[in-house]
Amino acid sequence: WRTAEKCLLEMLPVKNGVFRRLQELIEGLEVFPESDADGWKDTLFDTLAILSLLDSKRSLLEPVFNQDDSTDIFISKSSIGERNIEALRSKIEELIKISSGGQDLGSNIGKETVNSNVSRQKNGRGRRANANLGNLDNIDIDVDIDKDAFIEGKRQALLALCELGELLVPSYPYAVPSRGKFGYLPRLLGRCTVTFSFE
Repeated sequence: WRTAEKCLLEMLPVKNGVFRRLQELIEGLEVFPESDADGWKDTLFDTLAILSLLDSKRSLLEPVFNQDDSTDIFISKSSIGERNIEALRSKIEELIKISSGGQDLGSNIGKETVNSNVSRQKNGRGRRANANLGNLDNIDIDVDIDKDAFIEGKRQALLALCELGELLVPSYPYAVPSRGKFGYLPRLLGRCTVTFSFE
């Protein structure tokens, strides 16, 4: 795993198919040279497909609740889960804006039907061959794209997906030894911040 976000995503014990599909699609977004309008148009359509999937399968990304969760925890998880979904949606909308060359697609975002399961064309690019894109199919990308901003936006979208995934973990998935030679060790049942200092 080359990046922190990839490591976090792969370490999450989440079996949710929609979550893993979103991860695959976001990681698969291609970055083209700034002046490659056709390539960025393909990436724009791929990003619109991600947004469409997120919007259509949103209910499958709600937090996992345990039987022993109190009402306060239930409400808190629901609130945080909704906020995390909106944060991810916002990051994807930012990717759409960047890949469209900063064009304001306005009411078109999220309203077009984009099939995220169609096959790629023979040239290997991400252009959706038979997606119904309405008036977006005629969009012209004739401005330079900020490639570095897109790469950073993609990274931020993956980190937002990590945050969303934390609430999809059903329970702590590993048995913690309470007896034997490791029984005396402290137990950390969640994330923490660790600071290393090297001399």
